[in-house]
Amino acid sequence: MAADPTHYKGYESKVADITWNQKAYEVLPSLGSKGMFELKGKAPTLIREFKFFKGKVIAVAWAPASDTLALASRIVVGDQGGQVLIIDAKKGTRRGGYNLTGPSKFVQAVSVHGKKDVVVSGGMDNTISLFAGTDDPNQPFLQQKKQWAGEGELGHDGMIASLKWHPFEENQFISAGGDGEVKIWDISNSSCITTYYGHSSEATSITFPKDVPNGNVFATCSNDTTVKLWDLRTFNKCVVSLHAAKAEDKLQAADFFPNGNAIAAGGQGQTTYMWDIRSIKQIAAFKRNNMKVTGVSFSKSGRALYVSHEDGRIIVWDTFGSQENQKYAIKHDAHFVSSDPKNPKAGAAPDSVITFCGLKPDGEFLATGSFNSDIKVWGGLKAA
Repeated sequence: MAADPTHYKGYESKVADITWNQKAYEVLPSLGSKGMFELKGKAPTLIREFKFFKGKVIAVAWAPASDTLALASRIVVGDQGGQVLIIDAKKGTRRGGYNLTGPSKFVQAVSVHGKKDVVVSGGMDNTISLFAGTDDPNQPFLQQKKQWAGEGELGHDGMIASLKWHPFEENQFISAGGDGEVKIWDISNSSCITTYYGHSSEATSITFPKDVPNGNVFATCSNDTTVKLWDLRTFNKCVVSLHAAKAEDKLQAADFFPNGNAIAAGGQGQTTYMWDIRSIKQIAAFKRNNMKVTGVSFSKSGRALYVSHEDGRIIVWDTFGSQENQKYAIKHDAHFVSSDPKNPKAGAAPDSVITFCGLKPDGEFLATGSFNSDIKVWGGLKAA
């Protein structure tokens, strides 16, 4: 990883490699205090804003990485009104959509296929739905193809909290549910092919390392305060379990460090934890007092950690810097709306809550969604 001379100072020659010290939790704060790794940069710049949603935006996901610009720029969204939409972040247009009705319209999770406009969504009714686009340019709608209901021993006995297409098996996707189970499904024969057990409460936030496109290891986090790593080659078995420090830290959002050697997670508590996976040790704890975490996402280099909160703000932490409260690198009012515009000290309005904060796989854009029925796409992230 070559150093950026604008932001990484103090080296006498090229940096050939960076790795985590097994006692990095002792080292990171001191590096930041010496200023060698000071993270500089302006707040993200608003590139696009989408406002055509029916109620709160609940579920959002970037498309997987692709060499095709039109495919790589897709965002799939599920809102409180039952819409499932694919939008193009580059063009500012929608590529396709579907209106769910009945119990299925309370969408909680979505994921779009890497090579085509095929979407899976899941909701509060424990049901997963599959949609596909058509080849007709005059028919910009998704067609519902299949549903997997929660009834039966193979289905989820709880809401569908997270979905992700398999990184290299084109007909398979992964689900995590309110029953704590993680499942792999095959759309070619409409079956659940394996179930991973280990979480004792709601499992969510399925994540793979961005820089390991065909990697077999993925992670989930849970209200049981753990992050668990699973191996696609090892059915039904958790390979690593990481634990938050406090019982109230119910974890609801996680993201891998780009190379897969570390992971961050946060949730109902005020702390975003970071662990080194190889040493199975906590190496950082980024705190923002009395603010629940709603999303976490590493920058392309892993240097910056974007953390979204219920007050509509994004905090950018320097992963080599201070972990102290309010010692973050950037505080950005991404979706913050004052509950009393006439009072500068008023708190956030209820619609300020950010529901999603995620980086496009190539690091170009950051997308956020909120209770205010909007999606925002942010640029200006290259310094991180």
